[in-house]
Amino acid sequence: MKADASKGLVGLLGAAPRDATPSRIRRRLAERIFGAYLLITGCFYFGLWLGHYAEYFTAMHHRGEMTLLAPDSFAKGFAASTPSSPSYDAAHPYYVNGKRRFLQEKLGNHSREEITNLIQRDAVETMPLAEKRRLDSGVGVETWVLPKPLEHPTRNHDSVIIEDNRGSVVMYVALGRYSRYVQSIDLVSGETKSVRGSEGEERDPAGYRLDDLNHVIAVLVDGIDGRDANGKKELWLPCGFHGDAVNYETSSKYVRIVDVETMTIRLGPKLPRAGGACVASALSIIRDEPPMICSFAGTNGRHNSGEFLPHTQCYDRVREKWWRPFGKLPYGLDHGNMAVVPPGACDATDPGKLLIFNYRTEPYGRPHREMLAFDLPQEGWSLDELRSMEAKGDKRGHWYLYAEPNGTEWVEQARDAAGMVSANNGRTLLNFGGVSYKNDCSKGNRKRSRCKEGGARHDFSQIRAFDVCTEHWSEVGDLGLPIFALQSSGSSTLNVAVTCGGDAPYRQFHRNSPLCFASRMGGAYAID
Repeated sequence: MKADASKGLVGLLGAAPRDATPSRIRRRLAERIFGAYLLITGCFYFGLWLGHYAEYFTAMHHRGEMTLLAPDSFAKGFAASTPSSPSYDAAHPYYVNGKRRFLQEKLGNHSREEITNLIQRDAVETMPLAEKRRLDSGVGVETWVLPKPLEHPTRNHDSVIIEDNRGSVVMYVALGRYSRYVQSIDLVSGETKSVRGSEGEERDPAGYRLDDLNHVIAVLVDGIDGRDANGKKELWLPCGFHGDAVNYETSSKYVRIVDVETMTIRLGPKLPRAGGACVASALSIIRDEPPMICSFAGTNGRHNSGEFLPHTQCYDRVREKWWRPFGKLPYGLDHGNMAVVPPGACDATDPGKLLIFNYRTEPYGRPHREMLAFDLPQEGWSLDELRSMEAKGDKRGHWYLYAEPNGTEWVEQARDAAGMVSANNGRTLLNFGGVSYKNDCSKGNRKRSRCKEGGARHDFSQIRAFDVCTEHWSEVGDLGLPIFALQSSGSSTLNVAVTCGGDAPYRQFHRNSPLCFASRMGGAYAID
């Protein structure tokens, strides 16, 4: 019987020497089993490692061409609990419907699956008018999650709300990490739409797809006749990164332009300097001429090792030329917010000004509390003045320290990569979410493993308001979910701010959030 067993083992293990004995066969079998154990264990840990770096490998394999063509399971789970055929109109608009009970949970302590279940168990409800009346007399901000998730979850994107005198209020969400789409949400009817930015796979002269862009700022302007725009609304994207994998980005060298009507992208002018994560706005530079597309700062290179740019530039769409009316900033920065404060916001003699805040000056460095300001000349600049400044080169501009809130309260803690909406004719700046990195990732430390994705950090869920006149932050609400890498947009018609996408606290393949938060302002705030 033993001999038969030995023969069976010999057959299993393959040909054996003639002097094979049962003890030698057992030893050989043990070696095979141990080898198989090592192989299985190695494959298991390799799978974990591969999953951790999947974002990098996928993006590098496709060289910036990877697309998120369908919602992830989180978005699908959210949509599954939403009415399939809702009916919204001016009397019962879409934006006042949503989910909010799950926001009472501490979502940062839950797994992705638990968050999905929390959202699915909630029913869509209409926010009662009684609460709106209470808000009308106070400074509070009420927040809920809109019924429909983004079809293409995104982060490091931008959003803009466009409204007209006929009651139309539509939000547009532009591109972002792992999104090649321009998406729209009608906040009254609830109609949604998404369009691939460049169906024909158009590329810029540097070889990058036109719809491969994240860390963007969308600048809304009216098109200029004769520039293939015919007076239509356009979103100019004057900065951004190519590539989806964190810390493997490439700065964009060309502007992208979104045609709002078709939601498609065309190539814009070449940038004087490549950069991503800038701040930007449409500003009146030459009186009685179309506003210029002005961008400020940003990073040239990767998240964890790029050059922080102090440069500013404004594109003259009439002459198709870049100017530098604002000169250089005191230092390079990125991931910030910018507000345009009109003249007379605090006092009748106050000039209009630009404020830059909520930014960082090192890769994954601590965000800054201080605000930089530039006083805008009442009459703008003349063409001769712009030419004179250009001839003098890239000199330091007339930037100064406007405010440096230094309180110890939590609401005053610095943050960046946050949403921002202005209210009360520029006097109030509303800040949504954000992040604060705690590690030093300066040049000497950039190769440390803790700096690869920023190391320790704190994500914010707060909604806070900054009074430009008293230079004081106050807490006015909460998103209910710690989130950053997003931008907010506001509707003066609805007096509502909407914040979509972002980097959610749960971890998944691309970490993009599909949620859209609606924040209804209290009576103390009137969105500009």
